[in-house]
Amino acid sequence: MLPDGARNTAFELATPPSSVWQEHGAAWAAGCQAHLGQREGSRALAYLHGRGLHDDTIQAHGIGYQPKDIYEDRALWGLPTGPEAKAVWLPRGIVIPWQIGDGLWRINIRRPVTAQQIEAGEPKYIGPPGFANALYNADAVAEGKPVLLVEGEIDAMTAIQEAPDLVAPVATGSTAGGRREPWICRLAAAPCVLLAFDCDTNGAGDSAAAWWLQALPNAVRWRPLLHDVNAMHVRGVSVRTWAAAGIDYALQTINARR
Repeated sequence: MLPDGARNTAFELATPPSSVWQEHGAAWAAGCQAHLGQREGSRALAYLHGRGLHDDTIQAHGIGYQPKDIYEDRALWGLPTGPEAKAVWLPRGIVIPWQIGDGLWRINIRRPVTAQQIEAGEPKYIGPPGFANALYNADAVAEGKPVLLVEGEIDAMTAIQEAPDLVAPVATGSTAGGRREPWICRLAAAPCVLLAFDCDTNGAGDSAAAWWLQALPNAVRWRPLLHDVNAMHVRGVSVRTWAAAGIDYALQTINARR
């Protein structure tokens, strides 16, 4: 059952992509994982190391690399075809699969875009169509364990690496992602949920956090000390200490509401 704060909002149920999509996506992502460890993936691997991620973290999450832009037939992904249907674009970039349970729910590709491209509105992340609106690392949510809810997968991986015993880090993948009944119910059962969305100059992170504050009675806004969780880690701020302080603050705040 949805928490009271979420009942007045229209939700879609969360269903995984088709079996064809999942099987082809898993095979493609596995090939990309092999590329990351080869010469063509050296710069991408150096980028991940520069973000403070260790090799065991990278490998545990199946991170890969697509070395060049390719376009695939939609039928390979189990998608509708036709004269107006566009081929599936798989751009060059770092490949991040979203595995939940036995299913592959989504694949995100982190493209090497420039500041000018971002200003022009080009997205940093692209994924093959047909993916589902999911919650990255959702399997980590367990009874009795605080949750750290972030926007990006690299932020979640950072917290998994630095404080796996303290929090269950999960990511929405976008400011409006993860708003599906199964994920909301999982989060509502946690002792507390730290809403650690990015500190954006346009307020997008605060707006996303405001939505979850309405949906979850056990949530509090816990801003990163820099732009996001990974930026803190890269600059030498202890994510573990910050998360521990957030848990103490959240539990005190939630108890005060009762």
